[in-house]
Amino acid sequence: MLSKGSRKSTTLEAFAEQIAYGLDKTPLKDSFFAVYAPLCKLSMGPVKIEGDTASAAVIITYPHMPSLEEYFAKKADSLFTPVDSTARKDWMMREKIKDLTDHQYMTMIWQPNLKLHWEGFGWRIVYGETGEGEEK
Repeated sequence: MLSKGSRKSTTLEAFAEQIAYGLDKTPLKDSFFAVYAPLCKLSMGPVKIEGDTASAAVIITYPHMPSLEEYFAKKADSLFTPVDSTARKDWMMREKIKDLTDHQYMTMIWQPNLKLHWEGFGWRIVYGETGEGEEK
């Protein structure tokens, strides 16, 4: 998914952690994303292509997870000891699923400018930099 330049500056693990709660898959995470994904909406404006680079304005509407994390973290601190970190994480994930299912969340809108680079017969995401060695 990432351009060659972006792969040099961003590890797969870091990218996965930022966009999908990490690489490890569990039935609980799958349940979470089954509820979360349909609540996310994406729309794109016109695409501008110049040479091997494309860009487009994007609007993404999604449930604001940091507000849910903060809310449940306070409650989890009173229910679990630091030793119970796996039980704590699982409990928080189940509670977030309940709130998403019941539509108890704040909606956020993000308007990034999507940049893509043509490489190897396909478009790749430019993530974290604008090109070879150029910082955002």
